[in-house]
Amino acid sequence: MNRAKIRSLLLSLALVSLNYSCFKSEERNIKQTNFSAKETAELDSFIVGLHKALPIPGLAVCIIKDDKVYYKTIGYREIETKEPLTDTTSIFMGSISEAALATALIRHSDTGKIKLEDPVVKHLPYFKLAGDSYRNITVRHLLTHTSGVPKHQALFDLPDFSANALENTTRSISLQQPEFSPGTAIKRTPYNFDILADLISKSTKTSCQEFVRQNLFLALGMRNATFWKQEIVPNSLARPHSIKDPLTYSLKKNSVYPFNPEHAGSTGFHASVKDVSKWMWMLLHNRAGENEFLSKEAYEQLMSPHFQSSENTFAGLGWEIIRDHKKINLVKTSEIGGFTGHINLIPEDKIGVFVMSNIGEEFNAVPISKEIIAWLKGRELPQRKTPIHILMGRKYAETNSVDSALAVYRRLKNTKLKEYDFSPSALNKFGVNLLYKLNKPKEALEVFRFCLKENPNSSSSYLNLAEAQLLLDDAGGAGKSLQKAKTLPKDEFDIEARIAFLQESLQVKKENSKLAFP
Repeated sequence: MNRAKIRSLLLSLALVSLNYSCFKSEERNIKQTNFSAKETAELDSFIVGLHKALPIPGLAVCIIKDDKVYYKTIGYREIETKEPLTDTTSIFMGSISEAALATALIRHSDTGKIKLEDPVVKHLPYFKLAGDSYRNITVRHLLTHTSGVPKHQALFDLPDFSANALENTTRSISLQQPEFSPGTAIKRTPYNFDILADLISKSTKTSCQEFVRQNLFLALGMRNATFWKQEIVPNSLARPHSIKDPLTYSLKKNSVYPFNPEHAGSTGFHASVKDVSKWMWMLLHNRAGENEFLSKEAYEQLMSPHFQSSENTFAGLGWEIIRDHKKINLVKTSEIGGFTGHINLIPEDKIGVFVMSNIGEEFNAVPISKEIIAWLKGRELPQRKTPIHILMGRKYAETNSVDSALAVYRRLKNTKLKEYDFSPSALNKFGVNLLYKLNKPKEALEVFRFCLKENPNSSSSYLNLAEAQLLLDDAGGAGKSLQKAKTLPKDEFDIEARIAFLQESLQVKKENSKLAFP
């Protein structure tokens, strides 16, 4: 056995053996209840406010705390027909599919037919990569994205509805070099779970969707869940959407649906919010009705870290795992093809939150999830406000005048400060849309300068100004703006990465100038 494989096995065993009390399945006869009338009213008001404030067609939310369950939908499954999104509407779950497939596989693993340490080639003799290290790739490596399988974006592949769709995915990478030796690093690629779905199908002699149905959906009563989109009645399916106009924020239904049978393992999961509530309940309590869903050993495998990527981040079986204040969070975020969602489980606190919308851009489910978790721990739910850039964009679309858009900002800030989001990021967004979506750098420059008058210590505003200046060939101005940004507090999470990008862009521009004028 080579050194990398030994290291991988020892690390996996050490992480799995961690005895987190929150993963023990000791509950008996726990019954689901509702949140109190007061709590339900607070959540209803919060979700209605979200839908009103944000440019989204529909929104589905599920919350679990101890024995209490809440789920709600609002808005439309399809914006053009105004058909409502309901608690039985099937929604495309994107990469959350990986966690669902892992759940079904771990339940099946109790039979011993597919073991986590099985080499992939044991079940798929045609699985191959360049070199010989691929022979050491195991089922666990696929589940944790530590296989070294090269990364590809699944949506770039044309849909394949043939019976051999998953096998075609597995065979498609046979000549490619692995990214690293299995079990030595993490690189997330949808192909890991597509190959896993192929392995399941060949090993069990049934389709991936039937396997998940038998091992997860039927057992939990997930009536509207499937890994095969064609099984869903069209008027029970949420449709994908995007923003039609970056100024008015009108919405449009996407013409392409993101399902591709070649990638059913990584993105095939569809479920209603009611289905998700049942799955989340099981994950937090290991119960299916009055029965234990998984054996103790299988449950601990499913809910534990398996590979450490940094001090507080780990790879789980289909999950990203974050250690926050010494507590394990199982999280999964997806933004694919006109759908955006996030799920966060805190097993020790018996907390679960799921947020999903049928829109694929400019909707961030993560902060909403965090706000709900904070509320579950005793904080108040914030009032979500419409970002001011939306109203400014609508005025600009009407007048083609930056001055008129800025006048809207001034007027509403003076008269309706509590009703709209006037943060630097909300104001900057109007300039960003002008700069990158409408290709109007001069107008964007005017907006960023106004933003700096309103928020003189905003590092992100200076970086936006630098980007506009760079596009207008003002390298000197961009350099000064960049230097100023470095002296200010970081007011957005990606400031350091943006600084590095701008420094590199300025360097390239200087080198190109030297070549043009030797």
